[in-house]
Parts: sequence; structure tokens; C-alpha cells
Amino acid sequence: MRYLRNERPIARDLAPTRPSTPENYAAQEVQRHHDSEEFQKRYASVTGKICGTVFEEKGKDGNNGILSFLSTKGYSPVEHPTANINADGSFCSGRLGPGKYYLYFARGSGGSLTSAVYYPGVSEPIKATTVEVIAGQAQSNITFKIPVQKTYPVRGIISANDKAGLDARSVSVSLINLDGGPFLASYNQTVDFQGYFPLPKVKYFDFESVLPGRYIAYVSVLGKDWYTKKEEVNVTTRMKLISLQLEHTKLIE
Repeated sequence: MRYLRNERPIARDLAPTRPSTPENYAAQEVQRHHDSEEFQKRYASVTGKICGTVFEEKGKDGNNGILSFLSTKGYSPVEHPTANINADGSFCSGRLGPGKYYLYFARGSGGSLTSAVYYPGVSEPIKATTVEVIAGQAQSNITFKIPVQKTYPVRGIISANDKAGLDARSVSVSLINLDGGPFLASYNQTVDFQGYFPLPKVKYFDFESVLPGRYIAYVSVLGKDWYTKKEEVNVTTRMKLISLQLEHTKLIE
């Protein structure tokens, strides 16, 4: 660095490099270990942790789920602090900056969410309780009860003004959650437009188990010049029936 800054060299710069010895290497390792411990102590003094236990009213499988810690100041849905839940239900976050956090439990199966709950056990963030992290302290008395969440069917039809180019794998229908959770909760299903029975340009889809919430339903096509009319779906306490239109733009010009 002194050379880059055009500074005069000092005696240590001109001294020959001494070969490393086992004693020097051992001393360096001791110093690195000491420096690491000091850093951890300083880091722990300005951060905190959230620990506790997750209780499920009814276990369904061996998937214990993931717990997210979401700062009320804002968080990235792609990258945010998370912790795995142990077999006995216990959990503990990594080091968190001081402030208030939402705790969000999520578990999935087959590519879709089967549970999505905010602490202390509610499905809507507006009803959630925050947990405060204090520098140098661990909040260790959190009891997070996960209720059994009911799911409801969302069924419907997709109509197309033309089915040319719509093969067995090119069309899919999706439900994308709009409630702002840390994970992009979605349900996806492929729709086969091949065949002529019962109707060549109308196909059915069926999502059997959808968690309550607000969703956007839309159809995607692996091809050009297709247009989808999206529809908002509010899944509450009963089955939903919707209709989606898939149009080839060259035929409606």
C-alpha cells in the first residue's frame, strides 16, 4: 500500500520474509481464535435473539416447517432471517438487530403452502403480535401455537378463442397470494387443451385445498400472442368457482 501511495518504505518492508514455522502458525491460530471470540462478544452485545417453542394443534407429517423473523421496518420476501424448528418444537433465531419483529410460520407440501400463520396464531398480519428484540438479550419465552387451518376448493373453467398450439404441457393456471407474506404463496396446475371431449376450447381446473386469503388467478401459455384476463379471488369460508379467458390476440385484432 505504501508503494501505491508513493510513500517511502520502512525497515520492515525491506526485511526478508521469514519462513513460517509450526510455532508461528500455532501463535497465529491462537490470535485468530481470540479475535473471533472478541468479535462474537461485541456482536452479541449489540444484537439479540428470539427463542421459544412451536406447538401444533394437530401434526400432519414430518415437515416441521420454517419460522421467519420479519422486521416491522421492512424485509425482503426473498432473503430474511429464518430458523428451522426442532423435532421437539423448539426454535431459536440467529442474531437479530434491535427492533420489533413479526414471527411467521410456514410449511408446504407438493410445492404449495399448507400452513401460513403469524404469531401468536393468526392468519392475517394486521392481527399479529410483534416481538421486540433488545440488544444483548434473548427473548426466550415465546409460545407459538399453530392452529389447524381450513382450506377450500377453488374450481373453474378456462375458455380459449383458439386452441391451435395449446399442447398438453403449454397451459397452466396459477393462484398468487396478494396478502404480502414473506413467501410467494402460490398454487399451480397444468391444463391439457388436447382432445375434443367434452368441449375443444373449454377446460376445467380444480385446486382442492387453498388456504384463505386474497389471490390473483391467471393463465400462462408457453407461446406468443396470448392474452389472459386475470381475476381476483377472495378465498374465505366456502368453495370458489371462477372463469378465466385465454385469447389469441391475432384473432381479436
